[in-house]
Amino acid sequence: LFRSDNDPNARPQSCLNAADVVYEVVAEFDLTRFLAIYFANAPTNVGSIRSTRPYFAMAMTDYGGGLVHCLDVPGAAGILAQGTTFDFDLCRSSGDEAATRITSRVAPYNLFVNARMLAAELNQRPPRSAPPLLARTPLAAGGASATHLEIDHPTPHVITWDWNGSVYLRQQDG
Repeated sequence: LFRSDNDPNARPQSCLNAADVVYEVVAEFDLTRFLAIYFANAPTNVGSIRSTRPYFAMAMTDYGGGLVHCLDVPGAAGILAQGTTFDFDLCRSSGDEAATRITSRVAPYNLFVNARMLAAELNQRPPRSAPPLLARTPLAAGGASATHLEIDHPTPHVITWDWNGSVYLRQQDG
């Protein structure tokens, strides 16, 4: 599980397309941040990595594993300490051996991590069990397929998802 920024200075993000699950949540003002979850085949260059929030820490308790981030806001560390998720805080010497700051971007948008290295480290730790995910229920019969979705989230940004025949492609502000 990795926290990534969606500030224009953080784009393009690295390896969001390789994630098994991606959450996009309003972090503050008109900016969103991503939570990328890799179940297997973690990439070697994920970023940029930013601070975490309590709602991301809560979401991660459903999955277990580890959360990679750099610092946090009040409440996040307490949730991680109680939960099923290992806290890889790159800025507090947990997992920092896999961290790299790239020179082509300014801080704080320049922190990247070798997720494969941290996944291997996580596999050496005692397992932390997570509650089982809820069973998925089938969609109702007769529903229409969506090939285009547009979300005003948050204003003034417009996010679109378009089906290309095999995957949905995300665009923001064109």
